[in-house]
Amino acid sequence: MTGVGGPSGAPAPSSPAVRIRPARPDDEAALATLLGELGYPATAGELRGRIAELAGSAADTVLVAEAGGLVVGMASLHVVPFFNEGRSRGRVTALVVDAGQRGRGVGRRLLAAIEAVAADRGCAAIELTSSATRREAHRFYLANGYEDVPHRFLKPLGPPAATVTAEAYRRRERRAAWGRRRVMRLVGSGRGGRVGPRWPGRWPGRGPGASRPRGRPGGEPGTAIPGCRG
Repeated sequence: MTGVGGPSGAPAPSSPAVRIRPARPDDEAALATLLGELGYPATAGELRGRIAELAGSAADTVLVAEAGGLVVGMASLHVVPFFNEGRSRGRVTALVVDAGQRGRGVGRRLLAAIEAVAADRGCAAIELTSSATRREAHRFYLANGYEDVPHRFLKPLGPPAATVTAEAYRRRERRAAWGRRRVMRLVGSGRGGRVGPRWPGRWPGRGPGASRPRGRPGGEPGTAIPGCRG
């Protein structure tokens, strides 16, 4: 994902009120611009079709942030059942705020809204991925209650479209240099409990008795964010 904040948590200047709402097909042009900033170019026509396809789905949500009548940010969520856990997680696949609107709390508003949708749909946790080079993105998520939970592995399936996808991912992975990070946050679904293999005093890659990783305080980062772009 790309940036959603201003430098060093500086106070946000006054700005129009932000409204979070579901995406509509006529948001296609604004979403194409935002996804281009995120590194996922798409035409307005392609996005119109995607929005229409997901509109009636209970498992998929695309939200936009609107300020002054303009779409200034977006986030997408997909509810994924985990057979081994007997419950679902919400996966954020995109979160981006227009570069000129960062540092105004728009990213936090989108993140909170997408978490509320995930909880309402019974998810026990919400997760996303973030390039390992995006340190400010990691600080943003840690400051918003997420945990650093490595690792992520990827294998595209089936030619010919997957071949293009694989090459795109390889380019992104080379830029990321040493891999990716996955971050996860438990959400209030009413089901309680931790998700995945968790026991008191044990954290992945840290051994028994290791302390819980802690994020640094702060607002939203001012450089490229978050999770789904490599």
